[in-house]
Amino acid sequence: MEDLSGAKRVIDKMTKTIIGKLAAKISGVIVCGGLISLGITTSAQALTAGISDFTGVSQSNSFATDGFRFRAIQDLNVTALGVFDIDNDGLNATTVDVGLWDDSGTLLGSVAVSGGTNAPILNGFRYQNLGSSINLTSGNFYRVAADMTDISGLNSRNFVTASTLNGIDSVEIAFGPGDLSFPANHFGGGFANLGGNILFEDAVPVPFELSPNLGIIILGGIWGVSRLRKKRTKR
Repeated sequence: MEDLSGAKRVIDKMTKTIIGKLAAKISGVIVCGGLISLGITTSAQALTAGISDFTGVSQSNSFATDGFRFRAIQDLNVTALGVFDIDNDGLNATTVDVGLWDDSGTLLGSVAVSGGTNAPILNGFRYQNLGSSINLTSGNFYRVAADMTDISGLNSRNFVTASTLNGIDSVEIAFGPGDLSFPANHFGGGFANLGGNILFEDAVPVPFELSPNLGIIILGGIWGVSRLRKKRTKR
């Protein structure tokens, strides 16, 4: 009988240990599952254009690399470059080359935006993703421009006022020779040639909110753990 009593004590101890571990795991799964099911995240990515709105009606055939010089006022992760589609009716070219340079003239990246209406459009610009994103440093100057040379029917808007800027300031007209050359010439604070544009990721913090549903899930998990522990203690 003593052997049986000893074996029973060992089994009871093992059972309590297993129940305790199981309760902790159940609680973790309940809470984590609630967070996942409600889609709680710490940040979300939104795509934003350097110039998203402008005023000005100047229109001309361009025979140059047209765009603008700007200063980044926050660290930017540029994912795409774009070219202005004047009537939103498609680019009358097979492709249009767009480049991004630092202020010393080093080409940081370039794309060939598909002609017609193949490339997605946002606020009048058609964009093409870069092979890899380009990080711009807050406080530094950069230039973005599109090769508008000898492209039949592809008109730029010159000397427009950039009325809505995102992540950038100190905008100036920038232009250079054709064939996607560095737009070394720049002047006219507040004006831009369209031309090229940038599209960047903007990390938008999402505040954590404890919803009623999530609160019920967490409280239910705590109550369940408490019940299991009480039962284990009484044994």
